[in-house]
Amino acid sequence: MAYKNTSGVTLAELGIDRINYVSNGWSNPTTFTTSTNFRNYTEMVVKVNTICDPTRYLNIWITDVNPSVGLLGYTTFPLGTSLNEIPGGSTGTNTTDGEWCLTKSIGDVGTLFPPFDYGRTATHELGHWLGLRYLLNEW
Repeated sequence: MAYKNTSGVTLAELGIDRINYVSNGWSNPTTFTTSTNFRNYTEMVVKVNTICDPTRYLNIWITDVNPSVGLLGYTTFPLGTSLNEIPGGSTGTNTTDGEWCLTKSIGDVGTLFPPFDYGRTATHELGHWLGLRYLLNEW
């Protein structure tokens, strides 16, 4: 569990580093209206500037997002994985490894998005981070 943020400042909440996009001069995550633009912003701005050592920690980023983006969560596959040919996914790096989740699709407090209001998105994405993939059902 992390006790300090990447700058060495003791965290007010053990393991949680709350980042304010306004004080960092970053764009509001809800201004991106496509999945590609939102993911590029998350990967190239948010993750790069806030990631904790992925060889020691599972990084999870939680933000709001414009509904038009159509994402509940996404993850990289494990840093240093030996899995081959993971279709549609990317393997984490020292600056991107971890998962992102929509604030309204995890937990059980506040307004969640039905039918994804069971708070299980983080668990689902963690499965992918651990290398689990979707099965293709051939009935």
